[in-house]
Amino acid sequence: MAQEMHTGDDAMKAHHSAVREGGVSSGGQGTRVNSSLSTERGGLRAEANSPPPAENLAHHDANGPARAVGSENAGRSHDIFGVMAGRRSTKRFSPHPVELDKVLQIIQAGTLAPSSGNIQNWSFVVITDVGKIRALYHHTLDQDPFLSAMAAVIVCGDVEYAHSMYGMRGKRLYTVQNCAAAIQNMLLAAQAVGLGACWIGAFDEDKVSLMFNIPNHRHRPQAIILFGYAAEEPEPKGTKALESVVFFNEFGNCVLRPHLVFYDWATEWRNQAKNVKEHSVSAWHRLASQRRKDTVEKDASRGASERVSESSSGSSSDASIPGNDGSSRKRSPLELARERIRTRIEGLKREEYRREE
Repeated sequence: MAQEMHTGDDAMKAHHSAVREGGVSSGGQGTRVNSSLSTERGGLRAEANSPPPAENLAHHDANGPARAVGSENAGRSHDIFGVMAGRRSTKRFSPHPVELDKVLQIIQAGTLAPSSGNIQNWSFVVITDVGKIRALYHHTLDQDPFLSAMAAVIVCGDVEYAHSMYGMRGKRLYTVQNCAAAIQNMLLAAQAVGLGACWIGAFDEDKVSLMFNIPNHRHRPQAIILFGYAAEEPEPKGTKALESVVFFNEFGNCVLRPHLVFYDWATEWRNQAKNVKEHSVSAWHRLASQRRKDTVEKDASRGASERVSESSSGSSSDASIPGNDGSSRKRSPLELARERIRTRIEGLKREEYRREE
């Protein structure tokens, strides 16, 4: 076990040394791939021998663990809650190449994740060859994001190291948890630097391991993370209500209004104002509907009474009116219609007057 830990430390030092020198270490062989090689494939964009910005890497000294430069200002540089709320899984990427320093910055964020006993039993295979990314499409259940992604990272977990430290639980559970924590950091870092990302968990482990020469008997692939600039705005994400997923003191013991527990009175006031408004609008609609109904019924009854009155009076409604010479003449249909309209208007005015009173 001591030999394994020593080997892991040496590999970690070699990795950080390679990052500082601007190359990518290939493991035990000690060879480095110059960043300029990736430009030929078009997946990543970087100048030859250009290391990532020094401020994006971590300082390592003999007196303590690694710490990120400017970590004391991290809270001011990015709104972490805004980054989390804005993160989405990108399914379609643009053909714009991805900067190499951003990919390394994202991986650096992954290494800052917590791990069981701080064993950090993860490793990352950076794929800059777009052709290989497209070839992964056939080993990942034909998932469309592989057809447009411009960079990818295979996150692997050292299951044997975890097993030597924590037994079978370390191999089967802690390795998955450690890599998942690193992946979440990477997704948030991608969002912070303006890249889209997609977490892929469904793939043929044996074929992926064979394709990239991964010794999966020890370093088991846990996930493939795709990167690139988003070609479209992802759909908004809905989340479950807190009262359906948060329990207090024992499972199933939930609070129907958790904002009251956290003294978020503003939320309660907004909810009450919304309820009052909804009840007021509903009551107003009911009252207006009842008034319209009453008006229709009154108009119908008035019309019926007028028809009865006209039929009972017979020709009296059509009686002749006196002329200027003292003779009488019969009312014309136009005069009768005008008379009915005047009567109707006067009735409506009286009704409106009584309603206002």
